[in-house]
Amino acid sequence: MNVNLDDVQIRYTLPEDGKALKEWLLEPNILRWFPMENEAEVEDAVRHWIYYYRYRSSLTVVFNGEPV
Repeated sequence: MNVNLDDVQIRYTLPEDGKALKEWLLEPNILRWFPMENEAEVEDAVRHWIYYYRYRSSLTVVFNGEPV
């Protein structure tokens, strides 16, 4: 897959990125690499992760306008 770097942006995480993060973590091939077992644990982890956006301590990659 060829990616045009003009379509890629790296920015500080925003609260609305939590939805995409949760969807990604709930994918079976992804979740198996994290110490979470169910949706409740994923929601808790996402809530903690997104909490730190206010300190600008995490980054999000955006491709074609969507967090990835």
